Amino acid sequence: VYNENKQTIEFFGNVNMVKNGQSLSLSDYSSIDLNSNKLYSYPAFVMDLGDSLWMSSSSVRADDNETVFENTTRLSSCDLNDPLWSIKFSSGFQDKNDSWIHAFNTRIYLGKVPIFYAPYFGFSTDKTRRTGLLRPTIGFSNEFGFLYSQPIYFAPDQNWDLELIPQFRGNRGKGAYAYFRYADSKDSMLKLKSGYFAENSSYAEENNVPKSHYGLDLEYSKNKIFASDNSQDALFSSVHWLNDIDYKNLEDVNKQQNYEKKIESKINYFYKTENFYSGAYLRYYLDSSKESNDETLQLLPEVHLHKFSDSLFADKLLYSLDLKYDNYVRNTGVNADIYTLFAPVGYTFSFFDDYLRVSLKEILQASKIKYSNTSQNIQDGTLTQTSHNISVGTDLLKNYETVLHSISFDASLNIPDSQSTKGDIYLANSNPID
Repeated sequence: VYNENKQTIEFFGNVNMVKNGQSLSLSDYSSIDLNSNKLYSYPAFVMDLGDSLWMSSSSVRADDNETVFENTTRLSSCDLNDPLWSIKFSSGFQDKNDSWIHAFNTRIYLGKVPIFYAPYFGFSTDKTRRTGLLRPTIGFSNEFGFLYSQPIYFAPDQNWDLELIPQFRGNRGKGAYAYFRYADSKDSMLKLKSGYFAENSSYAEENNVPKSHYGLDLEYSKNKIFASDNSQDALFSSVHWLNDIDYKNLEDVNKQQNYEKKIESKINYFYKTENFYSGAYLRYYLDSSKESNDETLQLLPEVHLHKFSDSLFADKLLYSLDLKYDNYVRNTGVNADIYTLFAPVGYTFSFFDDYLRVSLKEILQASKIKYSNTSQNIQDGTLTQTSHNISVGTDLLKNYETVLHSISFDASLNIPDSQSTKGDIYLANSNPID
């Protein structure tokens, strides 16, 4: 019924309304005042499509600013017929400006069992990123006393945010950590972290630890730098610097993880085509247990070239090729440049209508080691190894309605054939002076 004088519309029976594609309401009766944009419905079922949150109420009044639930209302985001959890309240309202629901005489149900009651219960329905306080951590420890950590979150734009987390440990000290995240494109992400923690003088002296802990962490990843339609590439870097390992151990007041004293920084890049793979990797280790990092062995860089399996003269005669270069360096101790060739050649055939696969393979591995940064009489080394490999396996596949499931079983036997060494061969973790 449309009243032209009052500018109102009334709907009767199975009323279905959608607003801005975001909210859906069903009712037996609804009326709309076109002048004030007010809505009245009973009994009403309302669903927020964005948050998958639904409410069933005896009667609802709504305008541009709020929705008022006048009588008994049930709220949940679970199955309509048998929700795992739900909230019932005698009356309440939703503030549309700050996406907050205020409920009175509230009962929280797990299935059909009431587990909690409160005269008032309020919560947000907004899942968008926005500036504000995150959940704090409060506790007590016999070692550290009263614990308090309060994250403060800043989200001024869609592609970056900042999080500050001050913390207080009653018997130990206080500090703060900061996290900065920035997505400069859809294929890349930058993460920066820094922190500082100041020990109480009494705790530092009693436990023989530094009076302060600080550090800096940088992570950056980016895909599709030089890649085309027929290739893939990616860069990943994770760089860390700190004055003491407790910089990381103190980061989480719950102390859920203890870090080892040797921290690894790495920068990786790979480029892959259908036939070839190439990668360059840098590894830098910071040993926080030592006053000097001069004896710590670094890998700067490792370069890897790989030729994927391909046929050699015949379809079932396959080969692949790996070339590696490793540059191990440190200020104090022996350094080494290692060149490695890995070349397997194999013939694969099958029995019993392809149910049993057999592969015979010859493997050649050769390494050349050039030493430097030493006054000792150390000769460059050469290591050559050959081996035979026999493997037997089967691949089983089964097709279901929507997925294809596969499982493989393999057994492999490797038989060393010969080994030839020339010069000095040292392990990478040998004593730097020995």
